[in-house]
Amino acid sequence: MDYNEVMSTTMRIESRAVVRWTPVMLAAMLFCNGAVAQISDTIHPIVSLGYTYDDNLLRLPENYPIEQRSDRVTQLQAGVLFDRPIGRQRLSGRLKATRVTFDHFDQLDYNGKDAGADLAWQVGNHVSGSLGAAYVQSLTPFSDFQSDERNVRTQRTGKGSVAWRFHPSWQVRAGVSRNEDGNGGARAR
Repeated sequence: MDYNEVMSTTMRIESRAVVRWTPVMLAAMLFCNGAVAQISDTIHPIVSLGYTYDDNLLRLPENYPIEQRSDRVTQLQAGVLFDRPIGRQRLSGRLKATRVTFDHFDQLDYNGKDAGADLAWQVGNHVSGSLGAAYVQSLTPFSDFQSDERNVRTQRTGKGSVAWRFHPSWQVRAGVSRNEDGNGGARAR
């Protein structure tokens, strides 16, 4: 065998190995978590799709007379999370929208909302605190309200706190919060 024949045979063997291992390498690249850059260091988009089967959706007792107990639920959610340091302060929050659909109990279909923001602040080395607000609109859990009527709960929250560190081992804190809850169902009012 001369040099050219040896090289030709070696290249054929190597090319077969490359062809044989290419699908494995492609699959590894798809399923391995490599370094992926976010859109930015501040904004993080989110999208999720969920599909659930529940054999007793309304949480009714076994002897309760009802034709259909089970249902399949599809939940699609999209939104954005943000987290931004501003000097010694940090602004964070979320803005999400959710579409929930039921296969059988379609009167329960709803659009949910979830928004909130928090500011963690600090003045000097001894005084810090936080301010925040949130708004959430979601279906009331069936364990709380056993009915096939749609009951959308709305929650509004506001909060604030301040802390003073007057000694390395001692700190005084104060805070205030306000919560408002409302229900959309006729029975819940």
